[in-house]
Amino acid sequence: MTAILPTAEQIARAVVLASRAVGEDPESIFRNKGTSRARLIALASLREIFPKARYDQLGRMLNFASPKRAVNDLAEAQHGAAWRDDWIDEVVGGLVSQQYGERAL
Repeated sequence: MTAILPTAEQIARAVVLASRAVGEDPESIFRNKGTSRARLIALASLREIFPKARYDQLGRMLNFASPKRAVNDLAEAQHGAAWRDDWIDEVVGGLVSQQYGERAL
């Protein structure tokens, strides 16, 4: 049975992988509320893996300043020139590789 929400470890791993992809400090994601590119990438990636999770739930877990606005913030970012879908692929691949090993690659 597939989990509906990610574990704390999966959240942390998504943030670290997303931060590495865009050159942000992963610790600052959890220390500071707000919206950052890495936080949005982690949100989009986790939503790919956990499609039944609500955006506000994931936004709360990722420490968004306004978890209810997480979906709006993500939509705005995805339409911006600085957005790259391959970042999502990298993070999702990193998250599922632990579970599926080489079959995920």
